[in-house]
Amino acid sequence: FDDMHKEPAGVFTLRGERTCPHFLHYRCAVEIQESSRGGAHCPVCRRKFDSVLQIPNIQDDPAAWFKAVDLSGDNSLNE
Repeated sequence: FDDMHKEPAGVFTLRGERTCPHFLHYRCAVEIQESSRGGAHCPVCRRKFDSVLQIPNIQDDPAAWFKAVDLSGDNSLNE
């Protein structure tokens, strides 16, 4: 397991919406997606996903970062 801050993070999405609260290294999330047969699932909670979203750098694009990490889509950050 590598430190999360050392490379880009990614989250799983389904039809453009976050599917679960888990963050992974982007490269690991893509590997999971590419190696999945019969449907991709989060390795932590097993929720289905169809895409991986790379979390933007907060300093480069704060609005895109917030949108990516706002799990509930209610314009607030929860647990």
